[in-house]
Amino acid sequence: MPVYTSINPIDDLFLPAIYAGEPSSSSVVIILHGLGVSKEVQIPELQRLKAEGFFSVAIDAPHHGERVDGYLEVMEKQTCDLSKHLMLIKIICQQAVEVEALINYYQNHGKKVAVVGISMGGFSTFALLRGHCKPDLCAPFLASPDFRLPETGKDFPESIIEKSGPFDFPEEAFPTPLFVVNGLLDTVVKASQSESFFGKLQKLYAKKPELLEFHAYPKSEHFMKPADWYDSWSKLIKKLQALDF
Repeated sequence: MPVYTSINPIDDLFLPAIYAGEPSSSSVVIILHGLGVSKEVQIPELQRLKAEGFFSVAIDAPHHGERVDGYLEVMEKQTCDLSKHLMLIKIICQQAVEVEALINYYQNHGKKVAVVGISMGGFSTFALLRGHCKPDLCAPFLASPDFRLPETGKDFPESIIEKSGPFDFPEEAFPTPLFVVNGLLDTVVKASQSESFFGKLQKLYAKKPELLEFHAYPKSEHFMKPADWYDSWSKLIKKLQALDF
């Protein structure tokens, strides 16, 4: 018997997903995958969460998995890094809106909701901090709250979409619990961006510091060392348990 089952959680929104665990659970962990893969890559995490007693759902990002439509190929053919970046941020913002609808759906059914995003999915998870319907835990892995392209230069003014990340709006995050994971050797996403954001949040969360966790792994790059990856998920599971998921 498979450990996961295909579903489309919201009838009027095409959001292909697989899940593991007991759907009648009082909570759900939503997992968002990275760029260029699909929900199935998160099956090991679904299995692990199920073994710990959690109900979890992994969904396909826009233009990924069952939603492939050629967008990624067009993005890859762009010769300008800024163009690629803006097309990526468009995916991230679209996914954030979709996940917000999913959060609303589950919360209206009485469930607590945690969202865990990896890389591109982590950016979407950060984006939820600016949404109207927030999860009960945001856990971005290997991502940044700053949606700007660091090497853009000053040739063009920053666009609205580049400034749409939560980095400049830390007050909108409180009091959402936040669990952040980065690799200090990551050259794709700089851990310093999350660290700086975390510093801003500490003042806002001063009365509830237990709601903030930032884990930076000194020997891990964007593809984390297996031991660090396992450890980060162990810490996340402890956080979920502490929040009564």
